[in-house]
Amino acid sequence: ARNSGGPFKNLFEFCERTDPRKVNKRAIEALIRSGAFDDLGEDRAVLMAAMPDAVQGAEQAAKNVESGMMDLFGGSLAVEDEAGDVYASFKNVRRWTTKERLLGEKETLGLYVTGHPIDDYETELRRFVPKKIVDLNPEKHPQTIAGLVMSMRTMKNKRGDTMAFVLLDDRSARIEVALFSDAYDECREKLIKDTVIVVEGVCSNDEYSGGKKMRVKAVRSIAEARDQHARELQLSVSAEHISEEAIARLKGALGVAKGGRCPVVINYQRPEGSGKIRLGDNWRILPNDELLLRLGEECGANNVVINYD
Repeated sequence: ARNSGGPFKNLFEFCERTDPRKVNKRAIEALIRSGAFDDLGEDRAVLMAAMPDAVQGAEQAAKNVESGMMDLFGGSLAVEDEAGDVYASFKNVRRWTTKERLLGEKETLGLYVTGHPIDDYETELRRFVPKKIVDLNPEKHPQTIAGLVMSMRTMKNKRGDTMAFVLLDDRSARIEVALFSDAYDECREKLIKDTVIVVEGVCSNDEYSGGKKMRVKAVRSIAEARDQHARELQLSVSAEHISEEAIARLKGALGVAKGGRCPVVINYQRPEGSGKIRLGDNWRILPNDELLLRLGEECGANNVVINYD
């Protein structure tokens, strides 16, 4: 279709110019999530929101052609705004996070193309994970690293207990870490593929592979690592953006994340001055990714900051 009719202008035109029996909705979704449509110049979340209308319009146009009917107005069924933007009615959708974008690439292509999941955590990881995997040296005392869970395999030892071997990647290098039965039983729920975890263990030389290996003593999720090292979660809020509805949404977001040790501080700003309000201990939270995303949507990503000691 592209060779015969030239480059595609937008998703609606793509759907109209291709055979829906060959390029169906599932295929188009995979193309969007993999980044194949990025050259069309629109955000992937917007393309995904527009896809049902684009497919439906193309299917209707194909039916009209088969039945001998002509579109009264001719051309695309996409509705443009005054600026000629066919995506105008879809621009208000929430943009995908880096994690969502990269997961789409991995699930459709088998690899990450536009980044690495650990990139989102790189700055804060340096606050409580001093070493990268490439910097590990065999030592008798425990060391802490962070990495993306690439794969995991389990096996039974001679006593019948389960142990696990997890391949971690932090973009600097990869290492396989071993969790013996006690450690595995304690943290097995945290060992999820394509998630970033923080592990503490003893590194040694791997005589079999010639590289390094680690025997893990403890595993923490990113949220747990933040909770252990954070001094406070600070929200900057201006009076002009405060309403009863906004306060209710903030309370709802913070309420779901209660149960950690991290205190919450509100940096409240008014034209005549500003001040910091430290919420009571019953509002201490576990700073997980879902909470930070919700707070970022409510207050603005730049107004949500975790301060570390």
